[in-house]
Amino acid sequence: MAALLRAQFDLIETARPFLERLWSEWDETSVLCIYNPSRRNASVVEVIHTTHPLRYAMEIGADLGLAWGSLGKAILAELDEDVVEAVLADPGIGPLSGRANPPLAELRDELDGIKRTGCALYDDSRYDISGVAAAIFGRNRSVIGSIGLTMPSRRFALRDRDGMISTVRLAATELSSLIALKI
Repeated sequence: MAALLRAQFDLIETARPFLERLWSEWDETSVLCIYNPSRRNASVVEVIHTTHPLRYAMEIGADLGLAWGSLGKAILAELDEDVVEAVLADPGIGPLSGRANPPLAELRDELDGIKRTGCALYDDSRYDISGVAAAIFGRNRSVIGSIGLTMPSRRFALRDRDGMISTVRLAATELSSLIALKI
């Protein structure tokens, strides 16, 4: 247990400069999540909140379903097919919408696109939340978690999406390289 806690704190310490860089460039909430294979979900382990008064508050310790939002889907897209099917077989519901997990067939194209581009986008103007996230990896491309930005949809619509995607993807790639050296 102590080794797991130490590893988590090392990850947070290693990721902090990348979160700070995302935050300083975009002034949006930057978030680090770790993947929990046994529970097939992700947990928020570090957050730097935007300075804007209108924001979606992410809390450290919050659990996230993998079938929802950019942070979860960035992880889900990189997992083995049997794990994806198990995640979607669980009768989870969307944290904002209350809807059941989407069917695998509906998600397959989206997950393929995330894997191809290396970045997940989420934009739900009905609940005024958007996000951009990318998976982070350890050695042998084992999924460790995700890093990304969350913001209200209204601001996301005004942003340079391609620039934001590139910045998040670069942070995830650089962080993954650094983690792989430490593990």
